[in-house]
Amino acid sequence: MAVQVTHDVIEASWQLKLNVRVCVSDMNPGNQDMWKHVGISSKRDHITNFIEHPCVPDQRLYFMADTPHLLKNVLNCLLGQDILNNHSKPT
Repeated sequence: MAVQVTHDVIEASWQLKLNVRVCVSDMNPGNQDMWKHVGISSKRDHITNFIEHPCVPDQRLYFMADTPHLLKNVLNCLLGQDILNNHSKPT
């Protein structure tokens, strides 16, 4: 569903002479499913963050999470882990 809605919005924007270059979304399960469906993925050794633009085949359409969610995820990782300073001397 999210894939079709996103595609329809991009096409409607193109008809209005607007060229969408990036899809920004939060990381709710529906958006994660959409990213997987179109081939967007992030692994330790490989990141795929773009697809062929549906209206302009020689352009890339990028996908990214919105900044507040990225910051929230970083904060949660920092709060959930012990942070060690590898450069300090043991006491």
